[in-house]
Amino acid sequence: MGTEEVPWFPRKISDIDVFCHRTLDAGSELKSDHPGFKDQAYRERRKIICENAHRHKFGEPIPKVDYVEDEVKTWGIVFDKLQPLMRKFACKEYNDVIPELHKECGLASYLKIIPQSNH
Repeated sequence: MGTEEVPWFPRKISDIDVFCHRTLDAGSELKSDHPGFKDQAYRERRKIICENAHRHKFGEPIPKVDYVEDEVKTWGIVFDKLQPLMRKFACKEYNDVIPELHKECGLASYLKIIPQSNH
C-alpha cells in the first residue's frame, strides 16, 4: 500500500506567518481589467496593505489602514444589505459569533468606519 500525503496546515497560530505570501499572491499589482486599476489612491492603499501583511508577524500590532470616504460609504451599504442575508443563509457558527463582533469590533455601518483589528 502507498502512503497518503497530508497537505501542510498550521498547527499553531504563529504558523500562519508562513503562508501569508500565498494568500496575497495577487500582490499589490492589479490587472488592467480590475475595477481599481485606474484609481491611484486605491492602488497605493492596496500596496500598503500588502506590504503590511507581508511584514506582519503573529503577536505584533496590525497597522491601521486609512480608507477614503467612498470606501467607508460602500462598506456601509454592502454591510447593511448583507445583514439580513447572513441571518438567513450563513452557518450557525457565523450567526452565533456575529453579535460579539458587533459589540467588540464596532461592526455597524452607521459608525462610518471600516472595523479593523487592534483598533
